[in-house]
Amino acid sequence: MNKIANTIQSQTEKQSFQDNPQLFCNTILTKEIETFKGTYKAQDFPSAILYIPFSSLTITRETIQEKNKLKYTIALFDSTKTPSALLIFEYPENSLKTLLLSINLIITLSFFLLLIILIIINTKILIPFQKFQEYPKKIANGSTEKLPESKNKYFGKYIWAMNMLRDKINNDHKIINKMILDRQTLNSTIAHGIKTPLTNIKLYSDAIQTGLYSKGEKQNEKDIEIAGKIEKNADDIQELLNDLLNNSTKAIYEYEPSLTTFYSQEIKDFILTEYENKFQMNHIPYEITVTNNALVNTDKDGIFHILYQLLDNAIKYGDGTLIKVLIDCQKDGLYISVTNNGVPVKDDELNYIFNSFWRGSNAGQKEGQGIGLFEARQISKAIGADLFVKTQSFQTIFLLFCPN
Repeated sequence: MNKIANTIQSQTEKQSFQDNPQLFCNTILTKEIETFKGTYKAQDFPSAILYIPFSSLTITRETIQEKNKLKYTIALFDSTKTPSALLIFEYPENSLKTLLLSINLIITLSFFLLLIILIIINTKILIPFQKFQEYPKKIANGSTEKLPESKNKYFGKYIWAMNMLRDKINNDHKIINKMILDRQTLNSTIAHGIKTPLTNIKLYSDAIQTGLYSKGEKQNEKDIEIAGKIEKNADDIQELLNDLLNNSTKAIYEYEPSLTTFYSQEIKDFILTEYENKFQMNHIPYEITVTNNALVNTDKDGIFHILYQLLDNAIKYGDGTLIKVLIDCQKDGLYISVTNNGVPVKDDELNYIFNSFWRGSNAGQKEGQGIGLFEARQISKAIGADLFVKTQSFQTIFLLFCPN
């Protein structure tokens, strides 16, 4: 409409069409419409165009608003910028219906397309990211579960990199533990190797001071003084050896507790999230029972770290027939028991089960370094809890108690 109006406007500024303006207007429109047909669609053209000069203007409401027709009016101006005529463009009403239908169809398709895009973003990016962002923390807490491999173009490389990082951390942890064990073995060997000659030095020093070798002769005061200094130095060495022997039975492990408040049901949710697939892959039946979903105030991460150790041991050293976890909140505190079937540790070995780098005779050729239960006991002490173990004929039961 604007292009047609501009064409007629330019002509009216050049000359007057008062004699027969409608005829000349229709001539121009016929010529211009043929030109516009190559650019615009058929439904964009009006069915009729009225040219009404203001000099003979007789416009009624019916002229502008006619049933089943849509009319658009554009004013034309002469060379003095004075309104000279009106152009009335007529369109059949069905053309607007087609336009509205097209617009509604485009809006509907756009809505569904946007909805599909949001669903894809949610399922492919947001939901996986919520799971992945917890994985580094799980690695720090001792999780041994790998992220499932995926060809997801958004997170495929991330999963591969995180699993590679997990393997690297685990390997480094094994190397560090091996170095600690070697260091402690060396310390213990050196300490025991020095202990015997040191005892002899102290005996010789004592003999000199008591005059055992003087054979009735008067003792040399200088010899007695020197023997006393030798004995004192020997005592100092003995204290260093005792510290060395004590340190050789301990691993270097520190844990800083952080108390939080949570519901006991979260412990079950954690076990299912971390171990349900592992139980199923190893075809191990399991039972996880929460007696009451009570509010607990303790170190949640510490509890989870302990459970990593206990459940990994239950899978590794159990016979695979059953693993049971009982989560029970009582007035005095939280009780968590982990029970697995299988050949238990011998009774005379139970006192050593929480020692660092110690493994029971039932371990066989299974992989391990004897550090997991030691760390679990150290964490339980750090958070003010107690960790116990007892055995039955064909069962091993670990009990963690967190007092209120």
